[in-house]
Amino acid sequence: MKDYSKTFLKLSIIYLSIMFFLLSCEQEPYLRVDEIDSIETESNIEEYIEHYFDIASDSYTQPDGEDYFLKPHRWKYGGFNGTEKIDVFFHESFDNINAKNNLISFFSVLDNIIEDELIKFNVVDNINDADIVIVFGHNNFQSIFGGDVNDNWLGQAVTINEQEYEQEYNDDNIVNPDICSIVEGRIWVDTYDELLIKHEFLHVLGFIHTNKNNSIMNHYTSLMSNLKDIDEKAIYLKYNNDLVQEVIAVPGATGFPNWLFTNEEYEIHLDNVRLTLENRFNL
Repeated sequence: MKDYSKTFLKLSIIYLSIMFFLLSCEQEPYLRVDEIDSIETESNIEEYIEHYFDIASDSYTQPDGEDYFLKPHRWKYGGFNGTEKIDVFFHESFDNINAKNNLISFFSVLDNIIEDELIKFNVVDNINDADIVIVFGHNNFQSIFGGDVNDNWLGQAVTINEQEYEQEYNDDNIVNPDICSIVEGRIWVDTYDELLIKHEFLHVLGFIHTNKNNSIMNHYTSLMSNLKDIDEKAIYLKYNNDLVQEVIAVPGATGFPNWLFTNEEYEIHLDNVRLTLENRFNL
């Protein structure tokens, strides 16, 4: 990670809008979280697959009018600097010990879900050593990183992919940058709500919003739930080593955007997602 005191891949960077998550979470108080927690449905394999594509990918309409799936964004294994873990820094503004410990415990939950030790998390004491920075308060975030934030939101997550990083820093060490590889992330929250903080952290891991009420990735805080089985399966699939090899998006020679699944690639990926669920979870 670069020195934040000198420069920032600020929110003002012009990202490829469909390749980048600038995600906010709003509050709509018409259903309590504890009510949602009581709603646990038994999902079948098709529901797992649907939810995976719902929160791990997205659809995009090409100029030809056809809809295609984006290849899922995920962290480059071992962090961008090649270390064994993704380094997380809690800014001094994030001073609630319980909230910090809850999120650190969540790291272990994610480690267990992903299983293959493809990504692990490590807390560091220096912001310049961090891959992910977590800040309390949008004003603090703005003073560190600049750019505009919406103070009507409860939190926001920002990710930067390998190609954006290479373009910003002209890093000659990056060969064939992968648009789908997340290499940096940063979060701000205006509340120490445990579910919201976990929700924003999952945004930084490349997950997007869903309308499902029984998912931690619901857009509204009042409709979020604790991590459910369908969320866990989606996390496992997104960071499954074999499946990840299918979603690398390095520059290609064809005119078709390399960050989209072609119809053929999508069908192959869909079949392999189904096989992975069947073999790993005996579905």
